[in-house]
Amino acid sequence: MDWNVFVESLVAMMGLAIGIDYSLLIVRRYREELSAGMVPRQAIVRTLETAGRTALFRA
Repeated sequence: MDWNVFVESLVAMMGLAIGIDYSLLIVRRYREELSAGMVPRQAIVRTLETAGRTALFRA
């Protein structure tokens, strides 16, 4: 087995998994803000201030 192909596939899968994980974090936070009574625009701003910052600096 050629290791280069294996490593490339593994890195691609990990990147996809991390992207999906952070996307779910942002969506969940947005829904929490909406359920707390915020209007959509406020919820987006608050989500990006909290979960958005986490996703940006951790990824």
